[in-house]
Amino acid sequence: MEFVCTPLPWHSKPIMELFGWIASASNLPWMIAGDFNELVNNSEKCGGYPISHGSGLVEWIDRNQLIDLGFIGAQHLPRVKSDHCPLLISLQSSHLPCANVKPFRFQAMWLLHPTFRSFVVDKWAHYIGNILQKTKDLSKALADWNKDVFGCLFRNKKKLLARIGGIHKALYRRHSPFLVDLEKELDSDYQALLDQEELFWLQKSRNTWLKEGDRNTKFFHMSTIIRRRKNKLEGLTNEQAASIPDALNDTLITLVPEVASPSSVAQLKPISLCNTMYKVKVFSPAQASFIPGRQIVDNIIVSQEVLHKFRNSKGKKGFITWKIDLSKAYDRLHWDFIYDVLWEIGKLGLECIKSVRYQAILNGELTERFSPSAGIRQGDPLSPYIFVLCMEKLSHIINDHQVNFDKSRICCSPNTNSGIASTIANICGSPLTDCLGNYLGVPFIQSRITKDTYSGIVDKVQRRLASWKSHALSMAGRLTYLHAVTLAIPIYTMQTIDLPMSTDFLWGYTGEKTKIHLVNWDIVCQPKSFGGLGIKKTHCMNQALLAKTGWKIVQKDQDRSLLAAPNLKFLNCSSTWRGILFGSQIVSKGFKWRVGNGDKILFWKDNWAGFNHTEVDSCIWQLTSNGEFSVKTAYLSLFTEETNHTWNWDTIWKLHVPPKIKTFVWLLFQGKLLTNVQRVRRNLASNPNCPCCNVSMESLDHLFRRCSHATRMWNSIGIPNQIAHSFSMDFKDWLFINIKASFSCMQGITWSSLFLASLWFCWKWRCKKVFDVNFTPPHWPHIPIIQFTREWLVANCSKNSKTSKQILKFHWPPPCAGCFKINVDGSCMGEMGSISAGGIIRDSTGRWIKGFVTNLGCGKILEAELWGVFRGLLLTWNEGVRRIKVECDSFTAVFLINGETRPSHPLSNLIHSCKDMLLRDWECSISHIYREQNIAADHMAHMGQSSSLGYHVVDLLPPSIVSPLANDSVRMTTSRLFPV
Repeated sequence: MEFVCTPLPWHSKPIMELFGWIASASNLPWMIAGDFNELVNNSEKCGGYPISHGSGLVEWIDRNQLIDLGFIGAQHLPRVKSDHCPLLISLQSSHLPCANVKPFRFQAMWLLHPTFRSFVVDKWAHYIGNILQKTKDLSKALADWNKDVFGCLFRNKKKLLARIGGIHKALYRRHSPFLVDLEKELDSDYQALLDQEELFWLQKSRNTWLKEGDRNTKFFHMSTIIRRRKNKLEGLTNEQAASIPDALNDTLITLVPEVASPSSVAQLKPISLCNTMYKVKVFSPAQASFIPGRQIVDNIIVSQEVLHKFRNSKGKKGFITWKIDLSKAYDRLHWDFIYDVLWEIGKLGLECIKSVRYQAILNGELTERFSPSAGIRQGDPLSPYIFVLCMEKLSHIINDHQVNFDKSRICCSPNTNSGIASTIANICGSPLTDCLGNYLGVPFIQSRITKDTYSGIVDKVQRRLASWKSHALSMAGRLTYLHAVTLAIPIYTMQTIDLPMSTDFLWGYTGEKTKIHLVNWDIVCQPKSFGGLGIKKTHCMNQALLAKTGWKIVQKDQDRSLLAAPNLKFLNCSSTWRGILFGSQIVSKGFKWRVGNGDKILFWKDNWAGFNHTEVDSCIWQLTSNGEFSVKTAYLSLFTEETNHTWNWDTIWKLHVPPKIKTFVWLLFQGKLLTNVQRVRRNLASNPNCPCCNVSMESLDHLFRRCSHATRMWNSIGIPNQIAHSFSMDFKDWLFINIKASFSCMQGITWSSLFLASLWFCWKWRCKKVFDVNFTPPHWPHIPIIQFTREWLVANCSKNSKTSKQILKFHWPPPCAGCFKINVDGSCMGEMGSISAGGIIRDSTGRWIKGFVTNLGCGKILEAELWGVFRGLLLTWNEGVRRIKVECDSFTAVFLINGETRPSHPLSNLIHSCKDMLLRDWECSISHIYREQNIAADHMAHMGQSSSLGYHVVDLLPPSIVSPLANDSVRMTTSRLFPV
């Protein structure tokens, strides 16, 4: 269908509505091409003011589930009489002449085949020769195995479906136990084949964001087709040694387009798929461009601050900045020059470059092999270091590199003389501009920030969240995709600046003008444990990422001045600094001093902890256990104070049901399923009655418990006696009790899984009844419900099966003769409650020597465990014991004492005190034991809870310790379950 729209939007509306009607009237594929006289984004125009991000054409494309496939040809035409040109649509594209040879590709779905691993191990063991020959032979063998054993995935699927359909027909005529067993076997094979198909399309679609969820084969298939169409090359226009074995350095080149529908070689970036079996360690770990601790964000901040200085410069002296883009920098490094640079290192580095042989992948097929004579490979881990070495030698000479004048820009400060600026631009050959474009993917800020400044980022997110993806994914899939897309794109930007502030994608597109958002977006963005879906709220995530930048400043300078900055007013400060001030509001929540000599601490005002007079004070992040800053805890700190939750929402996300049912249950607990009562409340309908029975109002309680259709479903399933009483409870209590019921009700199916599947089918049949008046629910509802539940559990049993466990027995191990042992333990009442510690010294016979208890006030369990170790070591030293073995049942405490401890750890002072005790002039070590071997020390730690505040030495054996001490002396065992 072709057309030309009028440039007047009110005149083009009828034809757009006509196309919308055509789209809704048929489910067949269709294509539309022509001149819409409207823009999708700013890249489709030259000059003028930037368009706003809310384009009507974009919304129309999304509403009708269309996919923009782009085009090949001129982007912009000179205006003479008309800006139109002929449009040729070819439904069958012609390939460039190319040898019909495709490279061997490893298929991830092979890993799911039961014989694959043994086949590879067996073949590899029997092959002879070096690694290259064995790899080549294995590739051929896998290709044959794929053809003869694994088979064609889609042909196998078709055969399986045909066999299952034949069994269903036979069972309809007469019952046969043999056919029933065969049907179960084929169903299991079919589920395994679906897993293979999902993995096949996942690999081809290049989408690595989805780790688990519903089957998204349709989404992956469409992603693959679109990527293949956009990356296909129809034609290009031309612009005016023996130390390394053969084939070890063979390389495949894939041409990655830098723009949509490339038409010239300059618009393609050659990325090498390198063989990196060899490793040559010849480069220094610290290079000019690889500075330890420096991040990409730091470079962005420096560039933005420089431009801010330009923007506000005054006086007679102007400033000029030249953004230089080197055209194909890697490709223009001459080997002779690289040889000179690497001469002092040795010849082997150059051989890694000169032994390269290329094959290009063009439209999925391989070209003939050829050898280069210059340049280094993009994709080779050695290339960045070689390039840096060469750039250091050429730091004052740029002639050997070709400047890409199309991408280079010159910008001057406002006080620069315009004549001088033009002269400099003419000499340099780069255009004079007010906008330098992007740097490392982030726009240069050269004026006041508006919503158009970051329109490119918004457009990119919108393209990723296209309408067709909403229809190709379930709500669980859309939720996972939102997590990946909305933060992966703008994350660098949000670490450097406060962005000026898409919920449609999550709820899906209905084809109506107004999309129904079932739950408030603020609730959706809450963490899952607080009743939300865990989608990161852009504004809050922006503030948390800015807090990361602010924390780096605080930690580097060890200064609290940034914490007071939000309350101060700064005149004419940069946008970067304003963003950091915005993030410093979170920094003040997590900031805490680790006390050293106390020189930097204000005793009454600062938040501080610890003791060590030999070290300087340092700041730590108190919201994590290791004292290191994390964006996650910074983000959560914005929610915990203002969120009230009455029950454990994590229960929903731990259910053993498909993800789409988890999101359904979440909506159910939120009370936001779109029943007729909800529709009337939202002014979407006038009749609140149930569409199934038309007797009562369709509330959630009526729909799932009181309706005649629901009653018939529960009677068909059969309610277990253990849970029957819950059906007279309040609706939410009924839900919660049945969800927690994990007992098995039939053939290994838990009641909670069957219950939730029943709710989901009840809602599914209700919706079918609303949209199809001829639909009738099944006469025996339990059959499809049980079949669905069983199939899902069988298909996922290998992924989610519980590991088997075995019983192991433990007893307290006494020390060797002439040696003593002290067992220590900590106690904590709640996550952050009263803490205490205790310990007991015994000889090789298990005889009581002495003990201690200490009440430490409030804190966490790790702090109690470490204090127990320290007090235990101090007690044994004071008692004159010089051969001692310390045992503690806290693996974390033992690991911190025996290993390296970061200075930022909140308890690093206490840990170092324990280490200092171990290094004294005595025979002393500390090791971890299980709780079952540390019962006597556990009793002493609990005694500390009832003792007075402080440290107390216990000389006489307490009565409560007599029994566990006697059990340890006779080596009485205690059992414990361990996963196998």
